Amino acid sequence: MDYDGWTAPGVADRAHVIDESEAQRVIEMLPASNFFRMYFDYAHDIVACNKIYHIGVAAALVAAVAPVNLSLVGFKKATFANVFVLLVGASGKAEKTVGMDLGRSLLLDVNRELLAHDPTAEETLLKMLQTRPNRLFF
Repeated sequence: MDYDGWTAPGVADRAHVIDESEAQRVIEMLPASNFFRMYFDYAHDIVACNKIYHIGVAAALVAAVAPVNLSLVGFKKATFANVFVLLVGASGKAEKTVGMDLGRSLLLDVNRELLAHDPTAEETLLKMLQTRPNRLFF
């Protein structure tokens, strides 16, 4: 898949763009008592951006507050639930930052240490991740 003239190696075969109708189907499948659905209902009323961005931000928030050693059950060995969220959309049109800002403000209210500052050097990034591996970089 080509984004602004740059193709990520190996991504073209696996990339899948979720449009608004598919996002709506995903949201409708979520139970009303599910955090992802509750966050979507809350965020969608406040911020106008692509619907699936709200689900991505919700996944990032869950990852930030979950214990670092959280693992999935049912596997022969410990399988850790690492979560990486990448919001992709047209600059200035998709409202990615607007969607992320709401999640960032909620996280700041819960625990400021879960939100990482942009590292200026690789060493800073490594030190930040060593002290708290489940930080969010917005």
